[in-house]
Amino acid sequence: MFLPTIFNPENKDLKEIQINELLQTNKYTEEFNLTLTEEDAKEIIHVRECALQSFGRIEIDMEVTKKLLKRFSSSTFIKPQEYVSTINSLHELFYYMKNETEDRIGDDKLIGIMEDFYNNSCGGSISILRQRIEVFSNNFRRENQKKDYLLEGNYFDDYK
Repeated sequence: MFLPTIFNPENKDLKEIQINELLQTNKYTEEFNLTLTEEDAKEIIHVRECALQSFGRIEIDMEVTKKLLKRFSSSTFIKPQEYVSTINSLHELFYYMKNETEDRIGDDKLIGIMEDFYNNSCGGSISILRQRIEVFSNNFRRENQKKDYLLEGNYFDDYK
């Protein structure tokens, strides 16, 4: 298969594979009374593609999406009628956080941080989660800049 074909968002074969992958997560999430329809899966894929594009990111597989679905499905804060919109918001926040932390945190750990915030200090609120993630990302980036600065030796050079 040619590379442009793989990255073409209109590739119907790829879309069917992605839809089927997301629908397979229902086996896990239905115990929490959360399931996706084919239309839900299409919407999630569309929002994911938009988020990837807006953050200048590329992902070939659906692993992050499947991890978000599985990790957050056990949350007592997610109601069936809000499931898809919550996952869509989490997608956007995940890719925002990946960029803001300069990819220095692995996907699983990042999703774990988001899940912890969402279920605990945010009480299931996406707007509070967005604020918490902004603060976390700023602090993380600041600490890494400080570490990078010290490791480069510039700190000591300033006092010669």
